[in-house]
Amino acid sequence: MAQKPPQRAKPKVDTTWMAPKKQIWVENTGTQEIFQPAILESFDAKGVKVKFEDGSFAQKELHMVYERGIPDEYNDMVDMEVINDAELLVNLKKRYEKNLIFTYVGPTLLVVNPFKAIPNLVSQEMKDSFIKYVVTKDHKKNYPPHIYAIGAEAYRGLYENEKNQAIVISGESGAGKTENAKLCMNILTAIKFPQLNKQLSRVDSDKNYNKVPIEDKIISCNPILEALGNAKTLRNNNSSRFGKYTKIYLAKQERKIKGADITNYLLEKSRLCVQGKGERNFHIFYFFLKGMDPEELEKLFLCFNGNRVQFKDLTYLNTVSDVDGIDDVKLFKEILESIETLGLQTNKDNIFSILAAVIHLGDLQFDDSTLTNNTPCLITNQEKVQYISTLLKMTVEEVTQALVYKSIEIQKQIINSPIPKLACMQNRDSWAKELYERLFNWLVIQLNQTILPAQKYSTTIGLLDIYGFEVFEKNGFEQLMINYTNEKLHQLYISYVFKQEFLVFGDEGLGKFCEQIKFSDNQGLIEFLDKPPLGIFDLLDESCQIKGDDDTLLQKIRKTHKDPNLILQPKMPTTPSFIVVHTAKEVEYSIQGFREKNMDEISILTQKNSSNSGNQLVSKLFTVEPTQGKKDKSLSKKIRSQMTELMKELNSCDVHFVRCIKPNDVKKPLVLEQDYTLKQIRYLGVLDSLKVRKENYPIRRGYPNFYSEYWMMTNYGQYETLLEKGQDFRQVVQNLFKDYCTEMGPSMVLFGLNKIFIRIEGMIVFQDKYKILVEKKKKIIMMIMKNWQLSKLKRKIKFKAMIARRIKRALKRLRQRIHFKKVIIAERQKKLELYRIQMGNIMLYLHRYQAMQLHKTRLNKIIVLQRNFRKCLFLRKLKKLRHVRFSVNYIFEQIWIGVQNVQAIKIQKVFRGYIVRKQNKQLVQQIKKAKQDCIDRIQEDIRITKLRNEKARQIQGFIKMKWLSSTFQQMRKSAIKIQRMVRAHQIRSRAKQEKLKKYQQPLEQQFLNQKMIEENDLFDQTIESIIDFSILEDTFNDGKISGFNEILKYDRDPQKINRKAFIFDFIIDLELLIDTSDFFKPSFAKNYKSLFQHCYLTGNMIQYVAVGATHAIAATQQGRLYSWGINTEGQLGTDEYAEDPVRPVLINFPYFPEQIACTSFNSYVRNSEGQVIIWGAGCDQMSIIDCEPAKQIATNNDTTYLLSQNGDVYFWCNNLIISKIMVEKITQISCGQGFAMFINQSGTLYTYGSNDQGQLGQGDTKDRPTPQTIKLKQIISYVSCGLKHAVCKTQSNKLYIWGWNLYGQLGIGDFKNRLEPYILALQVNQIHAGRTSTIAIDNKQILWAGSNASISYQTSFIPVNLKAKASALLNSSPIRIITTYSKSISLIQISFLFQNDVWKGNLNLQKGYIQQLTTKWMEENINSIDPPQIDSISKFLMNDHMKKSKQVQRPNSPKAYISQKRVYMQPKQSVAQTEQIEQAPPIRISLNTAKESKTESRDRTQTIEQQFNHLADLKQKIARLKDTPQNDWTQEDKEFMGMLQTWDINLLIDL
Repeated sequence: MAQKPPQRAKPKVDTTWMAPKKQIWVENTGTQEIFQPAILESFDAKGVKVKFEDGSFAQKELHMVYERGIPDEYNDMVDMEVINDAELLVNLKKRYEKNLIFTYVGPTLLVVNPFKAIPNLVSQEMKDSFIKYVVTKDHKKNYPPHIYAIGAEAYRGLYENEKNQAIVISGESGAGKTENAKLCMNILTAIKFPQLNKQLSRVDSDKNYNKVPIEDKIISCNPILEALGNAKTLRNNNSSRFGKYTKIYLAKQERKIKGADITNYLLEKSRLCVQGKGERNFHIFYFFLKGMDPEELEKLFLCFNGNRVQFKDLTYLNTVSDVDGIDDVKLFKEILESIETLGLQTNKDNIFSILAAVIHLGDLQFDDSTLTNNTPCLITNQEKVQYISTLLKMTVEEVTQALVYKSIEIQKQIINSPIPKLACMQNRDSWAKELYERLFNWLVIQLNQTILPAQKYSTTIGLLDIYGFEVFEKNGFEQLMINYTNEKLHQLYISYVFKQEFLVFGDEGLGKFCEQIKFSDNQGLIEFLDKPPLGIFDLLDESCQIKGDDDTLLQKIRKTHKDPNLILQPKMPTTPSFIVVHTAKEVEYSIQGFREKNMDEISILTQKNSSNSGNQLVSKLFTVEPTQGKKDKSLSKKIRSQMTELMKELNSCDVHFVRCIKPNDVKKPLVLEQDYTLKQIRYLGVLDSLKVRKENYPIRRGYPNFYSEYWMMTNYGQYETLLEKGQDFRQVVQNLFKDYCTEMGPSMVLFGLNKIFIRIEGMIVFQDKYKILVEKKKKIIMMIMKNWQLSKLKRKIKFKAMIARRIKRALKRLRQRIHFKKVIIAERQKKLELYRIQMGNIMLYLHRYQAMQLHKTRLNKIIVLQRNFRKCLFLRKLKKLRHVRFSVNYIFEQIWIGVQNVQAIKIQKVFRGYIVRKQNKQLVQQIKKAKQDCIDRIQEDIRITKLRNEKARQIQGFIKMKWLSSTFQQMRKSAIKIQRMVRAHQIRSRAKQEKLKKYQQPLEQQFLNQKMIEENDLFDQTIESIIDFSILEDTFNDGKISGFNEILKYDRDPQKINRKAFIFDFIIDLELLIDTSDFFKPSFAKNYKSLFQHCYLTGNMIQYVAVGATHAIAATQQGRLYSWGINTEGQLGTDEYAEDPVRPVLINFPYFPEQIACTSFNSYVRNSEGQVIIWGAGCDQMSIIDCEPAKQIATNNDTTYLLSQNGDVYFWCNNLIISKIMVEKITQISCGQGFAMFINQSGTLYTYGSNDQGQLGQGDTKDRPTPQTIKLKQIISYVSCGLKHAVCKTQSNKLYIWGWNLYGQLGIGDFKNRLEPYILALQVNQIHAGRTSTIAIDNKQILWAGSNASISYQTSFIPVNLKAKASALLNSSPIRIITTYSKSISLIQISFLFQNDVWKGNLNLQKGYIQQLTTKWMEENINSIDPPQIDSISKFLMNDHMKKSKQVQRPNSPKAYISQKRVYMQPKQSVAQTEQIEQAPPIRISLNTAKESKTESRDRTQTIEQQFNHLADLKQKIARLKDTPQNDWTQEDKEFMGMLQTWDINLLIDL
């Protein structure tokens, strides 16, 4: 039985500060902001009711509520009046957002890594200001928190307190320890006292002119130590993998640095041989391999013909070679400069020779085929042995002997005996680690010799840079050593916090009460680890001295130690681990490798041969003093000894603590993850200063503040009144306690100079008395208020009565005044009326007179106007008559002048002609004769032309008649021919139509009928069973198949004993692409439904279905495989080949499957060990592919992609020729038709393959023969490919989709292709690309778009009608989408979670767990059969879903190997031949040596495959032309349709 953790009492919660309407912090661990502001509404012993800022209410437990102080920023958080986790974290976040990364917590400096450069924080001006603080002895409070302040304080305390100083810097990897240590070292080496050194500088200036300053030498040690001791890890690109204590010596009088001494701890030498995924080896290897000249590398056998050796070809360096932010070449130059500065040039060649030898050692390979009692294992790569021999200056025999032999001393006689292959590999790695560690230690010694002072100085400042507390998924020996070191440092830290508490009490004048301060440390845990004789380390050393193994050690530990406060057992007792209850957290350590790692020794032969090396440095490294040999055998003893010395050193110093914090795990600036940060603060023990305070006098308030809250208990008056008077609040508060709390002595309350100190128990007593007094005063006040209100009411009534009497008298007087005013007004109105009548008469007379005068004046004016108007009209008529007469006379004159001119011209013309004719009488006669001759000629030509035209018309008429006659005859003959051809064409067309109706339509109808059969068989209620369940199991055989509703409603646990949730796979859409009646009898759906019912009712639910062209495979939760279809190529995994359809059968599979996949005629299974098993076309039997352990398989038709666990991608087609895709470390793959998508470990998306529809998302339709990235400024977490489209999901839950959109599968409202990623406005848990559709899960709703068997050309996402499929599914939650398709069939499957009310109605818990399960499944491998292991969810699920025992391969199972490019297989062997199989070389089986029947089957399969391809292309083209109007057809389309009509109907039948 697993040991249950002890029931620890809940911590006592201080509720004295709680009051209604008080501002508080509420802890919500499931949100991004852990502490949320709220207002306390009410509270009791059970919990607290709070109101959040958005107006919502919630009930919380007492320990989840924290007091909220005044919103302000504090340089030192101990100064806060309210100190708790929430206030501390909120203050840190406020400062971090303002780039204030340094904060004090009492004696501790917190440094939050900004992950960016902040120049003003480390500028020269800032450094100079802190140097001024040391030199001028300024006050510390005048300076902000800073790492320079710690260094300056240590420097100043060294002389003021006359005590040595030490600075301890710790934190987890990536928190900034190394950088802060450098800053500390910079200011320590920069502080100068010019007034003390002025005289000495004149004397020593000439003497030290050519010497390197000691400060520069100390700084120069860092590049060398970082190069050999730092490496890239997942959390930090420059992580220190060793601890370092640098002791700086100073002259007391001169106050000047004279030298330093470096001590190293806990070098992680195991990293040399093995690195984690995404990590790399120590920096030095990459520095010199990239930065050293090729000529020098050739001497080290790491460069050949100018080509450097590739990192992937080196066993120890084949992980990551390049790191962001680290320039290997530049840093190598810095190392060379440091070597020169420190004077190590003479040993430079030897150093790099040893490093190169370590690299070559890692490449050695051993063959144990030659191993006998006398013959050792053979080293296969002898050239590497020659390299090592040359570099270490040892003979080849010495190197070989040290690796393959062990030396035993029997009766003073040394016997060398061969060792097995595993021991040889251990010797190799041990030698490499020992070489590196001894070289590192030797370098530290050499550096110390360079920087040590000439004489001893007692004044020192120490700087410790060491690991922080480490907790990984798997913790081992190294983590136990590191955490032990941190426990020792934590004990030291607690003691210094305790001292700080003494100082606080002393400042408040309470020094005599310091004895009452209590605190608890971790001494019990440290003794549990290292106290002899039963400490963990002593048990480990004892186990290493006797024969045994790690399991024996574990049992001894469990038997010896049973205190649940120190050690716990894991949940599963068989787990080889134990749990240590550390101060920060419980840590589970795996016992594997403890004994081997603790035995810090190498073989005798290795030690001996190395010490005899011709390389002086190697010989010196392995020359060990006799007294040290036994001491160094146990690593735990060595570390305990080092820790004892270190603690002794630190206890003799004043220690300053620096705690480095990593704000987030993604290394982004200005991002502070509260949960992640608070966890580190607790690990580092920073909150222990608060714990010491809480365990003693946690309530500490200033006297004015205390009085302002409890002034009602006194008679002095309100706080403001006393403040104006300048009252002594300390005396007032003391009088308050004397009056009401006389029983509370110094054990409960202390009165300091400025503050009051109260324990929680004392505050509870005080609060109770305060409440009682307040209640009494409330009652008195209520009585006074009641009497005062009655008196006030009486006075009010009397006053109102008096007012009523006054109003009555005033009303009476008012009525009298109104009556008098009415009489006077009536008299006045009579007089006014008489005046009004008289005035009216007078005004009437005046109006009449004025009207008469106005009429007379107007009449006179009208007469004058009429007279003038008549005169004007007469003058106008007269003027017009004069103008007409003048115009007529002018016209007549002009006409007469024109007539005279015309007649004169005529007379002149006649006269001139007469004169000319008379003078030229003869010429005139000649002209007349020529005129007559010309007229005669013209008339003759006219007559000839008329005759010619007449003849031409006659000839043309004859010719036209002949042409028309012949044309008519020809047209008549052609018409007859055309009519004959038309009639023949009509006859042929009718015959073709009849043939098409007779053959094509039945084929189409048969295909439609097959679709209807599949649909009915899948979703109808009850059908006949077609499986003989007796050949599967005997648990169910009733011959009937119920509807899915009846199946899913069946209660498999009627007694409700095991009501846990379970997962099952359900096909919600089945689309036929061709007629499958020849492959699945009677139908695919009936086979699936029968198997579904059988598996469901036997508690072994189907989890995954994969389809090929002619077969299907199903996997269940218990790891069983079933297959159905035709078995022409052995694709069903059975021994009998069959052309007739086979119903579901159980496959005899020897492994536990984790993923299944199908190509057209092959089946693939990935087992729990990462092996991939193949059967079907090209394989005579089930075969294991000999490749790297696989993480994921992706297939599409005839192409297979394999993702290895190392992140490499391989692919092959039907010919089984394997190719590797050169791309970075990949974490996920997906593929479509002719293209594939890859996601690497940094979230970058790569595309590769054909791009005719823009499915690669590159903005064009060009193919990509090599992988290229998609330019998305997002971290991609998931990708899925359809036939020719793709969809991806980012880490911020954004969705992008692109590619082919003919069927609307992109779901963006149209049918246009998208060549670049298009963002989808959806918020879903998962999205997946189907063949021509896209499916998504949004909580309990399933959405889809595109085309399949259920929807057609749907351009937007719509919900799936699950009620029409199976209404019982509405009670389950969808958690995963799977799509699988081949050339014949396409499936859409949904994995549902049937919950059985395991969440007990808690919808938020249910939604959170389901979303966590889907997200984790997508991150691991969405196509795996079962979900990944999640401890928080596994307890709600059936055991078969997540916790599966891996099955071992059977002895007679076949094997297969892939040798770089070709698949090789081995036939089955007997059990007796198993060992020979393991060592025998792979045998290549020709693919043409199969039986004759199988050859015929393969030919038929290939024919079917060709028909599939051809028919699919025709179907797609005909579908496109049917949807296109004939007017838009191209000439090629018309010819194609014409050709289709002329095809032989038999060919169509064959297709």
